[in-house]
Amino acid sequence: MASKSQSLKHGIGLAAEGPNWIYTSFGEDQPIMKLARQTNTPLHVWNDDLRLFDSDGNLVEPAKAVKLQALMWTFFEDSFTYSAEHGSEISTSTSLYQYVRKRIAECDVSDDDRKLLADLSLMWGNYTGDSIQRQSLKYSWTEIVCGGDEYFVTTDFSSILAKAAEGLQQMADVQLGTKVMQFRSRVGRNQETAAGVEIGTGDGEAQRFDEVVITCPLGWLKINKHAFEPPLESKLSESIDAISVGHLEKVYITFPKAFWRSKVGQEGKPLDHIIWLSPKYTPDTNPFHWPLEAYDLAAFGHEQSHSTLLIYTSGDLSAHISSIVHRHPDKATQYAHLDQFFQPYYSRLPHYDAKDAACRPEGYLASTWRYDELAGYGSYCNMQVGIDGADDHIRRIQQGMPERGLWLAGEHGAPIEERGTVGGAWMSGKMTAEKILTKYGRIQEP
Repeated sequence: MASKSQSLKHGIGLAAEGPNWIYTSFGEDQPIMKLARQTNTPLHVWNDDLRLFDSDGNLVEPAKAVKLQALMWTFFEDSFTYSAEHGSEISTSTSLYQYVRKRIAECDVSDDDRKLLADLSLMWGNYTGDSIQRQSLKYSWTEIVCGGDEYFVTTDFSSILAKAAEGLQQMADVQLGTKVMQFRSRVGRNQETAAGVEIGTGDGEAQRFDEVVITCPLGWLKINKHAFEPPLESKLSESIDAISVGHLEKVYITFPKAFWRSKVGQEGKPLDHIIWLSPKYTPDTNPFHWPLEAYDLAAFGHEQSHSTLLIYTSGDLSAHISSIVHRHPDKATQYAHLDQFFQPYYSRLPHYDAKDAACRPEGYLASTWRYDELAGYGSYCNMQVGIDGADDHIRRIQQGMPERGLWLAGEHGAPIEERGTVGGAWMSGKMTAEKILTKYGRIQEP
């Protein structure tokens, strides 16, 4: 049993270090969406408004920002169709970034807007967890879920997880806090061979099962192949290696009050989505010009609203921020280093006053999945330049090793249209359960 849904008390609300979003290509029929509705989990839909700062730190006119962002998303969505229709013609070495830059070059826009579009394209990393330069154009179609509906969970997934686990808690012996160290199985066993899989745990115990479903993250599988005895089949091992793991992280910055909204009546409606493009004005703390993206959590309804900026980071930026947190466990020292990095960005928000205590963060909370062994030192899967046969690799993971009673489930084995999502992890588990029931004649083959 594995989960990246972790929440901590932070500021005046719950901060989810795991997933925040429900992505759905199926509307209300998506399983996690159904659970959210059943549990009255509060959801928020962000509008298209954008507070966009260019690389010099100047605010881009809001109407232009929205227009350019919409155009960029047209390029991304077009790449899904292009890669699906022309995949056989696309080299495995071609990146999504190359495709997008070509589309930008063909645009009938000014040179200044072309530069803004190029910088905006870098934000794709906050969807896949790694830079757009590393994302495969050939398999861009596997990111099609990013073209579906998006709902933001304004609290956390605890109610959804509790609802999903109801049957499990009632009918199963759940051993939380038990670390699995080894999977020992027989090769070529048949259905009549009972208890064919032995699980070795960290306390030295061994338990036997007929079938085992492994929901560990893909990153964990990559670095723990030695846990399988006998070794994984070579093709399955290759597929686990071929699919990449991203590094999406998040930082919550909580203030005494949402100072940037205090006088909103004087400037029109607030812009809840904020992007700082490739900043050139922070050479000491951000010499690589990593862009940043934030959401204003004060935009929620009254009960969930709190004066917090949620910042997403990916790739090299997430590595940098996570290393700060990891190297400085002392909260005061950690705060000082994080604030030194982020202050040049939040200080560009409306009504900032360095002398006003309301403009100084009360605290920071940053995820560090990159340093989490059980998370596989990363977030979720993506398809990077160099991969070939990505759809075959996904199918092999979905197939598992039924002849050994070993099955794999998780977002990395989800249907393509939900890969990399909470809903995808659910669907993968459901698909695997149906295969096991079919194997034992409990249901007909789905």
